Order: sequence, then structure tokens, then C-alpha cells
Amino acid sequence: MFFYCSVYTAAIQQPYIQSNRSRLYFEKQKKHSPFLKRTVEKTALKKIFKGPEADIAQNVWSCTKTFTSIVLGLLIAEGKCSLDSKVSDFLPELKDHYPELTFRHFATHTSGYKAAGDKTAGGHGQSSTPFTPSSDPLFAPGSAFKYWDSAMNVFAKALTMVAGEPLEDYFKRKVAEPIGMDDDKWGWKDFGIIDGVIVNGGAGNKGRGIFISASEMAKLGQLYLNKGSWNGR
Repeated sequence: MFFYCSVYTAAIQQPYIQSNRSRLYFEKQKKHSPFLKRTVEKTALKKIFKGPEADIAQNVWSCTKTFTSIVLGLLIAEGKCSLDSKVSDFLPELKDHYPELTFRHFATHTSGYKAAGDKTAGGHGQSSTPFTPSSDPLFAPGSAFKYWDSAMNVFAKALTMVAGEPLEDYFKRKVAEPIGMDDDKWGWKDFGIIDGVIVNGGAGNKGRGIFISASEMAKLGQLYLNKGSWNGR
């Protein structure tokens, strides 16, 4: 599963950097991220400088994929599916052209899923109809790697069917509330009701993904550093 490191997405106005190498890295990142301004980690996330920007929820785009993959891990832990479960068991519309597609394929960007309207030249699966499968896969599942947003959005729909509730609700109950994430500082945008269920974006494209502040994202990063443990739980 992927963890797209996002702590750097809000950093540096008055940085406290331990080494020249770290300083150069953060200065380089600042040039490429318009909201890399205020919060910077100090000594392995033990201290974070805070400013107004650190508590403003912002679109973190493909960092959404981290949240989607976290949900998969939790559902596997609950025994509701496995990495090798056939996705078509939960999304019958995939049976015709993607019968061998598994959750492992989605989680590793090896699904070969293509949506109707996806352009293979110069894009990465940004169809406005990601839930309508194309009859012409990109490749056989597991045979190649392709970073593809439509696939991640269908992944999210499948996980929604497994969970039996919107991913935002599931993530909130299983992760956000236990680690004290502030509801006002994070949210998970959705595509609306698709086939009777609210489907949160799994990729983060088209503004249908995670919006979160740097301070709340840092809590999730700390949870990873703690290997899933929080205050003894």
C-alpha cells in the first residue's frame, strides 16, 4: 500500500532545520508547493511550528490515495475482504471485462482498469465518468504498472461496497476520531450517489478527495510512525 508523505505540504516560514541537507531539501520543496509556508517538523515530528496556515484544510490531491489504502487495510483486518478478493464480487459491472481484477491490483496500480472517456495519451485516468468501465483495458491485471486515477476512484467505490458505508464515515470512526482529528480541519469530498451509495473520491482528482490541514495530517503521520498505536491503543 502507498503512503504519500504529506507532512511537507505545509512547512517553512521560520524553519528550524537541524542540518544543511535538510534545509536545502525543504527550500527546494517550497518552490514547488504554493502552500509550503508555515509548519515544519523538528526532531522527528516531536515539535511542529504552528501558524494560521497549519490549521487550514487544503486539497491534498493524490495524498487521498493514502486514505483509500488505509481503508483497505482496515477492511482486511476486519476480515471483510483480502488483497486477493475479486473486485467484481462487489462491483458486478466489472465481471465482463475485468473478472480477475483484485484489490491487490488496485492498491499497487497494476489493475489495468480504464474508464470510458479515459485518454491514454498524456493523461493518467482523469475521465469524468470513472465508474463506467471501458471494454478495452489498459493491460491484463498484474502485468504492468500504471498510475491511474479512474482506477483509484473505482477502488474507492468497491471499498464502499465492502464497508457498507461511505469511506469518509468509515475512516472517521476507525481512525480520525480515535486519534483526535478535528472535523473542522479535514473532510473527504465525494462524487455523490453512485448506484445507491455515496462514493468518496479514491484518487483525489477533480476536487473529490481529501481536504485536510497540516496539523491533522501530521497526526496521521505520527500514527504511521507509531505503527498504528495511539495513546496505548
